[in-house]
Amino acid sequence: VNPIEGTAPIMSKILARTTVDSFEPYGLPAGVAPFDASEYILHGRAHHDPNPNAIPYVTLHWQLSNKDGLLLADLEQPVDATSGEWEFGTPEVIIRVAEDVAHRVAAILAGIAPAQPEPAPDKGIFVMPVEGAPGDGDFSLTRAIAEALKVRGTRLTRYREQAKYVLTGLMEVSPSVQGRQGVRITWRLTRPDGKEVGKAEQDNTVPSGTFDTQWMPTARLIAAAAVDGIHEVIGGWEERERTLAEGRGLGVPDN
Repeated sequence: VNPIEGTAPIMSKILARTTVDSFEPYGLPAGVAPFDASEYILHGRAHHDPNPNAIPYVTLHWQLSNKDGLLLADLEQPVDATSGEWEFGTPEVIIRVAEDVAHRVAAILAGIAPAQPEPAPDKGIFVMPVEGAPGDGDFSLTRAIAEALKVRGTRLTRYREQAKYVLTGLMEVSPSVQGRQGVRITWRLTRPDGKEVGKAEQDNTVPSGTFDTQWMPTARLIAAAAVDGIHEVIGGWEERERTLAEGRGLGVPDN
């Protein structure tokens, strides 16, 4: 984590240090730059509203890159605080900012493949952070689906532009009714250019509160059950692509 630009030196160092500490619950070792062993670098800059009475008075712009300088993510973080709370470095504000950005970055990194031979371009799946999940679900479910795909022998890639497919997940949880909640997870596959490949859906009912806090064990069960559907979507797409290619090779018109 680089010291945050655009703010007082002491505030910059405190926020960077607190952000480093906030990665610990996710099992992500971190340090304040310079930190030569880092695989990833998080750089932040504070942008101030010219109106000192504005809320948010500060918006943080974060950039996550790898050690080679390749940009992996851009994050905007409006800070829900007054100018006074920000300038005086109110502990509650610093902790809230640090925990939020650590949570979001952890979710992004959870979908990036662990060290493995990098697939050639147009190979493998790039896993995007799951959206809409309550509790720690965006982190837990993103990591769980990446792990489940890898266990099944699916190639994952660190870089979206090298991927053959991009996987996104959207979780929707219905209000509690008589101690039960409905949950739907939609796994959508696209090509890196956004072209739709297909989707797989999971529907279930669970005891109310199942997803309120940390639920990695449940996330692993959900992910394991999702892999077959994701592979079916890919298989169907590739079969259609082969059929179209064979048709073109025979000079058969598309319609």
